[in-house]
Amino acid sequence: MKYWIVPSNDHIFRIGDALKAQGGLVDWRMSNNFSIGDVVFIYKTKPEQRIRYRMEVVNVGLNIDEAFDQEPYWKDMDIYYSGLGSYKYVRFKLLEEYADDIMSLHHLHEHGLFGNIQGVQQCKNEELMKFLLNPYEKVNDDVYDVDYPAEDEELYEGAVIKVLANKYERNQKARKECIAKKGCKCLVCGLDFEETYGEKGRNFIHVHHVVPISSIGKEYQLNVETDLVPVCPNCHYMLHRKDPPYTILELKEYLIEQNLGAPLMAAEPDEEYNKSVDLIVGVVKPESVDKFKKNDANIYYFGRKFPSKYNLKQIRYFAPYYEGGIRGYYDVKAVRTARKSEIVETHEENAASDIRIVLTLGDYHRMSETPMKVHLASYSYAFLSLKETF
Repeated sequence: MKYWIVPSNDHIFRIGDALKAQGGLVDWRMSNNFSIGDVVFIYKTKPEQRIRYRMEVVNVGLNIDEAFDQEPYWKDMDIYYSGLGSYKYVRFKLLEEYADDIMSLHHLHEHGLFGNIQGVQQCKNEELMKFLLNPYEKVNDDVYDVDYPAEDEELYEGAVIKVLANKYERNQKARKECIAKKGCKCLVCGLDFEETYGEKGRNFIHVHHVVPISSIGKEYQLNVETDLVPVCPNCHYMLHRKDPPYTILELKEYLIEQNLGAPLMAAEPDEEYNKSVDLIVGVVKPESVDKFKKNDANIYYFGRKFPSKYNLKQIRYFAPYYEGGIRGYYDVKAVRTARKSEIVETHEENAASDIRIVLTLGDYHRMSETPMKVHLASYSYAFLSLKETF
């Protein structure tokens, strides 16, 4: 018996729909040496990035006439037709579906997987094999909990009892309540899977327990408001890089500081600066437009959705965008991070943990009397070159 990991991309082939329609069976184009009785773990690629199904090989070497007609489940018809009739098929039978994130990519990495899963691979790593066969016994973090009684209105998690794998699941009621209250955007980096991946990313997010269940060791009443936080898989993994885990605020501050290079960073002198992208455009809120019209604004702070992947050390100029476009730019004297409560007067409950990127502005340079149109990304910003813009 061999063990395989097989990647599946819903943008190419909708394996879940095929399984439902074909009674838990699916035929796969056979490009590897599968044998009857082999176990196959189906890994769903982005945005899920987790093993979704455990399956068994029940037939091999099927001709196209013997295989299911799966054309309705193909999304990429070019790939479908390019291989039609040139492959033998292997038939997989569904053994188990993992409804939670027990087999997420970061847990696979924790238990012996190297790199990404980009093609069919036979699993020979002993540590990874033990995890694949007994995942619920191997994972010891805050994600997997004892299911709660359906009739119980209170939420209890973390009872230390031994249960069968198919019973040992995340408390789905708690997860749903967390998402209903706090949404599906990562509270560390701001990633929204639906904004990034469209319909496929809707409602996809991990839910992080602020206090790890494994450290409690007893049944406790859960407070969804204070105990659970939506985070993306990457940030979830990083939160657990130490024991006890980082707090949301710690990781958020660290992420921004890594992006900036330091908590407070002065702009570089002209002679030391040779980057082509040096101008950032930001949308001005209606209540702040007058300051920028008079050219006497001294700071600008970005919204929560500002992407953390950009290196702000290269930014030396800022162009305010209001009433249809930009008209000039400010010199950027410094870039720093600050809590929103330090920037503006606010009574929001989370203001103390709401970290923003702040630009300290210098002299203003008017370049046009009429607004110049700029294409803004979904986060209401743009990175440009000063020389190419004005």
